[in-house]
Amino acid sequence: MVAHCLSGLPDEACGLLAGDPGTEVVARCYPTRNAAASARVYEVDSRDLLKADRDAEAYAAVVAAGRLAAGTGRERALAAANEMAAEVPLATAVFARQIAERSAVLRPIANPATASDLDTAEALAAAALRGAVANVRINLESFAPDAPPRRRLAEELAKLGV
Repeated sequence: MVAHCLSGLPDEACGLLAGDPGTEVVARCYPTRNAAASARVYEVDSRDLLKADRDAEAYAAVVAAGRLAAGTGRERALAAANEMAAEVPLATAVFARQIAERSAVLRPIANPATASDLDTAEALAAAALRGAVANVRINLESFAPDAPPRRRLAEELAKLGV
């Protein structure tokens, strides 16, 4: 989340934290864009809020589909849930790549005193990219090798150069 905040400077940063309210432990961080694009005002971009919500829905859908009995549409439900479960980290991977690219643009024009901040932003973006790509690849394994969703998602990963 820190890397995300730094990458958006000078604007205010936005993000969401998620977890089980019963434990008060943060389980997921969702960096979001500032729809206000302002250094004074912040507003979570509705598209990013939707992505965070989709991530939670995807997890719930996979769990629910896994509980269905065979012959009740379980396979179709699992395929749809797994595709949705792969889409969310794919979007995260794209966003992480954008953070890394923004940091690279900032580096030559930034105050030299912020070099360590940019190093941190780049390292965290790289870690987010690796984690998101690993998640997509895990979900790809749930599809047959010739399944259209698997081919499409693999092509999207290739566009990211991973």
